[in-house]
Amino acid sequence: MININNEIKRIKSLINNNWIKTVRPGSTGVGATFEYLMNIKENKSTDSDLKRIELKTKRVNSKVSTCLFSCAPEGPGENIIKRISALYGYRDEEYHDKKRLTAFIYNSYKSKGKTNYQFRLNVNYDSRTLNLIVYDKNGVIIDDKIYWTFATLRQCLYRKCTRIAVIEAESRFLYGVEHFKYKSLKIYELISFNKFLKLIEENIICVAINTTIYKSGPRIGELHDHGASFRLYFRDFEKLFNKIY
Repeated sequence: MININNEIKRIKSLINNNWIKTVRPGSTGVGATFEYLMNIKENKSTDSDLKRIELKTKRVNSKVSTCLFSCAPEGPGENIIKRISALYGYRDEEYHDKKRLTAFIYNSYKSKGKTNYQFRLNVNYDSRTLNLIVYDKNGVIIDDKIYWTFATLRQCLYRKCTRIAVIEAESRFLYGVEHFKYKSLKIYELISFNKFLKLIEENIICVAINTTIYKSGPRIGELHDHGASFRLYFRDFEKLFNKIY
């Protein structure tokens, strides 16, 4: 807990206070509201939310996974996620000339979703890469040139997840609007990058690829690339982190 007491005090000052109206409807409201209270502007930074701590919020009893960090893969061509979506995605229900892709990809078994293609991760210690393997509907490998280097993953992991604060909130609706009361705080410290790789091999950490189509606004009809995120369920946090507070 070196040099993080000030950050802990800021977070603790918001625990067990009054009910707060959400600043955003939907599933992301619990996090957006807490960041608003902490005066953290919404961003896509690769650094942690505070100087030394990344914030993760969840509703009490929620069983969802959380994004540890996002990291674009490498491979032939430019903008790999858009290329994957165009080649291996499925037709959007409204914009039939556009393809999108939602896939949760694991190490030991093939993920599919709505597409006819299958995906699997492979941790390769010889090349020091995490590879994304694509299969056709018959199980034949058709693309094995997409990857993340260990060096890139290590950098992303330590920049974002050296320490994580998990804040749980009670939720209730008043006049149809969700309100939160932030109830508890736990702080975790990363064990190691090798542990991160092992949890990928054990199908505990997955990669989520998500592209959608803008349905409104100035970019309507265009592809919305949400990136590739490395995800972990809150129930498994102590497999990757030591609880220090």
